[in-house]
Amino acid sequence: GSAQAPKAPSIFLEELRQAGLINLEIPEPFADNPLDSKEQVLTWPKQVSSPDLEQQAQLVLSAATSKITSSHELALLFEERDRLRTPPSPRLPKRISVSRLVRLLSDPDAFFADLSRPMPPIFSQAATVGTAFHSFLEAMFLEQEPPRSEESFTELIGNFEQSKFHGKKPVFVEQSIEFQLAGLVVACKLDAVFQDDEMYEVVDWKSGALPADSELESRKIQLALYRIALSIWLEVPIERIRASFFYAGSGTEISPTGLPSQAELEDRIRAVRTARLD
Repeated sequence: GSAQAPKAPSIFLEELRQAGLINLEIPEPFADNPLDSKEQVLTWPKQVSSPDLEQQAQLVLSAATSKITSSHELALLFEERDRLRTPPSPRLPKRISVSRLVRLLSDPDAFFADLSRPMPPIFSQAATVGTAFHSFLEAMFLEQEPPRSEESFTELIGNFEQSKFHGKKPVFVEQSIEFQLAGLVVACKLDAVFQDDEMYEVVDWKSGALPADSELESRKIQLALYRIALSIWLEVPIERIRASFFYAGSGTEISPTGLPSQAELEDRIRAVRTARLD
């Protein structure tokens, strides 16, 4: 197209030049746009000549069909496609906490879903109060200064003081134990262990209210694992160990019967492994 008219120098530039503040020669504008003579017209998209296009199409049509087995590159591409379509099931970890093992045996699908896509825990005020309550009991049993005020769980402390555990001194507090079970290393921490002559009682403090019957069934696994851990660690028969929950929200002690044995838990772990082809 035709060149646009050149712009005149700014009046501010002229004022500076006339005042002698700058020494600048302003050239006269060109009569014509010098780029007009270099204008180039191109066609887009680039046109491919018909003979070349037909020749390339014939090469494709006449090419021999490749089999996956005869092409290493194709085999890798199809393998990658299948792998992305059906991601492998996550493998069972070799070391596992009691809480995660309970979830594995109670709801395997949810456990492996969490394993495939771990999510950060959701903040819970009840869990915060529970942690503080545990810390308070630990400090009290160890005759230490409580780490924080008990205002947020005064009722829980009151219910604990009405229980048979108040005034008793545990032989173990917050005791960590690891043991092997069906090829897994199970890590647990026992809140408190009391001893009466040759009998032991493992107690797990719960800051909430009593659970539903269905939830209590899965929590039996937790107590069973605690009994097994203490039996192995102390080298005492499991019949000499009692396992209980104390629900401080209602001041209720529960010592469930019919806890699964070590053999039963091992069979359940193997069944999960077989189902997952681990």
